[in-house]
Order: sequence, then C-alpha cells, then structure tokens
Amino acid sequence: RMRSLLLRLAEAYPLAFLSGRDAEVARRMAGVPKAIYVGAHGLETLDEAGLRSALDREAFVRGAQTMAEAVRGDVPEVGPHIETKRWGVGFHYRQIDEPILVERLLKSIQRHLSPGLRVRYGKKVAEVVPDVAADKGTAVTELIERLGPRRVLAVGDDRTDVATFLALEEGTTRGWAFLRVAVLGSDEPPPELLASADYQVRGVEGTYDLLSQLLDD
Repeated sequence: RMRSLLLRLAEAYPLAFLSGRDAEVARRMAGVPKAIYVGAHGLETLDEAGLRSALDREAFVRGAQTMAEAVRGDVPEVGPHIETKRWGVGFHYRQIDEPILVERLLKSIQRHLSPGLRVRYGKKVAEVVPDVAADKGTAVTELIERLGPRRVLAVGDDRTDVATFLALEEGTTRGWAFLRVAVLGSDEPPPELLASADYQVRGVEGTYDLLSQLLDD
C-alpha cells in the first residue's frame, strides 16, 4: 500500500529518498524508479542519469577496511555486527548486551580512526564514513537548489534526519517553505529530532495518512 502511494507521489511531485544506505540499496527497498536517491548521507546520488559521487571510493574502502579489521581484533564480539556499505562501515551494537563491550567498541573505533575518516552515530550504531562535509542537510540543500520546489515536506525518524530539519530551518532566510515531520516508532525518538520537527505522526500508518493528503483533490 505504501509503495503504491509513493509511486503515485513520484508522478505528481519531485520525490527524493535521503538514506544512510547505499543509493542502489535504497532504490531496491523503495521500488520507486522515478524518485531521486541520495545515499550514504549525501555522498552519492542515483537518479535517471545514473549513480555518481565526487569522492574517490577506492581510497576510502582501503582505509575503512584496515580500520574495521583493527577494531575486529580489539573486540571480536562485534564481528557479526559489522555492516560494510559503499561509503561506510557500520558497527552495530543494538544486540550487544554488555555495556563494557560497547564501551570497548567505541573506544577502539576512535583509536583506529585514520586521516580522512570520521564517526557518525545513529540508532545503536557507530558508522565510519569519509571525513567530508556531507550529511542529509547538505543533501537536501543541494536538492532544493537543483529542483527549486515551492514547498518541501521532509519526513524522518532518525538522529541523522536532524541535519535535514536544521538545513530547512536555515533556508527560511532564503524563502524556503517547508514542513518537517518526525515519525514516532517503537523506540524512543531522539530528543533533537522532536525539537527540530514541526509535526509528528505515529509509525507507517501515520506517515501513509499524511502523504495521502498530498494527492487529495
């Protein structure tokens, strides 16, 4: 039902997905061919023109793999919870119950960071990414400048979506009109997400009801 709605929205409006996942993975999950996919928190874009990024991915992969192996050596328990993406290595600790292991993991990540890498924190995950000025905030700014929409509806449920909401707030000086919507799930939402949102909905159903209104005549 949600995918059908998104397909209709993509026919009526410019529709973009800003994701921490690789852009190609995000497109497979959403299944909306006409949408724009900004992956890896703004590091790559996938649209009808293809996949593109301004960074040297091979250099990043070499540094990230070396760093991940060092962390795995320090904290072997994290091995099954390491996620490798095109532009990031995620160390998930949602399923690690021992606080001391989580502390060891986070310290090891910081210790083995090499130049050109930085850590971004999400929901029970520390993700090592290229140390460049790119996040969902820079991504939404570039999209607005390129597409020139009259109004923007931004929907997010994660700490990384705060950058989108704050970038829109900064756009008020440029005349941007927007509505920032926080989606409440089973986990307690990040306080900074709620603080930067204009409106809240509950889960997938609430999101569906909100988006459906865009197609009401």
